[in-house]
Amino acid sequence: MQSPAVGRRSRVGSIVLAALLLGGALVLGAWKHNRLVAERSATQPEPVEAVTVATAAPREHQETTTAIGTVLALESITLRNELPGTVRHVSLVPGSIVEAGTVLVALDTSVESADLRALQAQARLAETTLHRNEFLRQHEANAEAELDQARALREGIPLAEVERQSRASIPAGRYGDAAEFAALVAFLASARAAYMTGGVIRVDGGMIRSL
Repeated sequence: MQSPAVGRRSRVGSIVLAALLLGGALVLGAWKHNRLVAERSATQPEPVEAVTVATAAPREHQETTTAIGTVLALESITLRNELPGTVRHVSLVPGSIVEAGTVLVALDTSVESADLRALQAQARLAETTLHRNEFLRQHEANAEAELDQARALREGIPLAEVERQSRASIPAGRYGDAAEFAALVAFLASARAAYMTGGVIRVDGGMIRSL
């Protein structure tokens, strides 16, 4: 009968022998692998590199060159006229600094200037006509309607508005009717006015408040 100590030594020896065999197999496999890699590397050709041959020659260096392109400013403005017309003058110099309120672009105002002169002439004519009608009215040589028309033309307001203002200044609140003036003329021309030798009779609705 074998003792336990002898059995343990036998198992340890078997394990050591198996480890030695496994290590030897690994070393042998690694050696064969390295040998195959070396043989393959020896049989492969060297890689080919492309080489370009050029002849060196002196060349003059240019510090500047000529090119065509577009330069864009970091900050810029776009000028547009608010009214249609022909641009007569541009006083803006590229790259210059301008102040607020500076006239940069001037339009042709010849048509507007002609219209202005025509309107000024009409205004002077209306002013003269008004003064003439006021003078004639002071001497009762024209009708109140003619004065109203001249005033409406001078002030540039509707004739109806001028007539309303004029009627408001008359105590009677209205213009005289033609029949009312004709009645006075008929009376003065009749026999009933035979004893009258003169006088001033006003038919004005109370416009003149003193004798």
